[in-house]
Amino acid sequence: PLDLLAEPAAVVHAVRLQAARHWGVPLDEVWLDSRAKPEEDDDQSDLDSFKGDEVSRSRASTPAASRAATPGDDLIDEKMPVEPPKLVVSITGMTIEGARWDQFAPDGGALRECERIDGPFDPAPVVSLIPLAREAFFDEDEEAERLSPKGVYRCPVFASTRHTEVLFWINLKAYENTAERNRTASECLSRPERDAGKVLDQPFFIVRGVAAVLAVPPATVIVDT
Repeated sequence: PLDLLAEPAAVVHAVRLQAARHWGVPLDEVWLDSRAKPEEDDDQSDLDSFKGDEVSRSRASTPAASRAATPGDDLIDEKMPVEPPKLVVSITGMTIEGARWDQFAPDGGALRECERIDGPFDPAPVVSLIPLAREAFFDEDEEAERLSPKGVYRCPVFASTRHTEVLFWINLKAYENTAERNRTASECLSRPERDAGKVLDQPFFIVRGVAAVLAVPPATVIVDT
């Protein structure tokens, strides 16, 4: 659970950094597609089908003597099979503030308006952090769909209810009306995100200040519906 870590933002940076090293691309080319994970979903299998993973495996299968020398090549045993790293990370321990997660909605759940009177907090679903890079896509349409998905609320994740700094963003499926908005500075950590410009979002939850937090006040009671 991220709420037990002293520096939860470091996990997000580590996921991007490992993906950049795996694909052999600059860190500025890697962004995160963060979304709720249905129990039967296998995000890693989906990620392994990307072009970037094929490029990485092709490079890994090339003998070290035939490619440019890099630090550590002399320590590589070419007889050992190369196992691609698991790039997708599933995180738990978050709480949704100002809305509720309907786990019984079709296709793995959806974000709903909070109708309870016992408080504005509700347990968040398990979220997958999926690192992506421009190298990983076969066409621009697929890349654009990942950069600005439809039918989701772009939910900011904060360390606490003080909302001082956005750690990262997650895409939570919702059924409200969608509109374009400008990306904030915390949504432009990579060059592909900056190039994409505006992003689709749902004003219904924006005006309600819906967010996810890692830690809530000790006296807060969170009811799991």
